[in-house]
Amino acid sequence: MTTDLPPTPAEPVRPAGRTVFFISDGTGITAETFGSSILAQFDSLRFRLRRIPFIDSVEKANDAVRVIEQQAQEDGKRP
Repeated sequence: MTTDLPPTPAEPVRPAGRTVFFISDGTGITAETFGSSILAQFDSLRFRLRRIPFIDSVEKANDAVRVIEQQAQEDGKRP
């Protein structure tokens, strides 16, 4: 007798990704490296990484806020 079982996925189904921003007054490489090592602890989740470097003025900070808010609207969830 043969029993049909549902196929087993090769990888576990993971929830939709979340955008993570690394904001820095410099290049942001250190922040992104450190943040990525922390995010690696959540291997069942997917992340889209975005670095926003050289935020060294109020104007640039306000621009970064607009970028983050726009991404939140596109994703339908908070970054």
